[in-house]
Amino acid sequence: MIRAAFTLAFFGFLHCSEFTYSGVRKYRPNFDLSTNCITFQSDLACPQFMTIQVKLSKTDVFRQGHSLTVARTGSTICAVTAMWEYFLLGRPPPDPLLFFQSGHYLTRGAVSHLLRDSARAAGFPFESLKGHSFRIGAA
Repeated sequence: MIRAAFTLAFFGFLHCSEFTYSGVRKYRPNFDLSTNCITFQSDLACPQFMTIQVKLSKTDVFRQGHSLTVARTGSTICAVTAMWEYFLLGRPPPDPLLFFQSGHYLTRGAVSHLLRDSARAAGFPFESLKGHSFRIGAA
C-alpha cells in the first residue's frame, strides 16, 4: 500500500490531501479516494496506464473533481505496476483505497512519518520532508 500510495503521489503530482484521509477512521465517500477512483487501461494482465479520478483538490475551486492519467514507466519505480500489485491483493470496490492492515486509513501525518523514517533509514536528510514533498519532487 505504501509503495502504491507514494508512487501514485509522485507520478500524479498529487497534493497530500488528494490521496490521504482526514482521520485514521474517517472516510468521506464523496471526497476521498476509493478503489472505484482507479481504472486500469489497455491489457488487464499488464495495464499500460491508469486513470485516477481525484474527487477533491484544493486547486479545484468548483469542486468538480478531475481525472489524471499515469502511464507505465517500464522501470522498477512505476505507479501503474505498484497500484496494480496492490489491487491484486484483493481490494474490493468501493472501499477506501489506501489503508493499513490494521484498518487505519493513510493520513497526512502517517505520510510525513513514513517519509522521514524511510529517509533516515537510508541515510538521507530527513528533517524537512513533508507530505507536499511528493508534489515538489515530481515538479
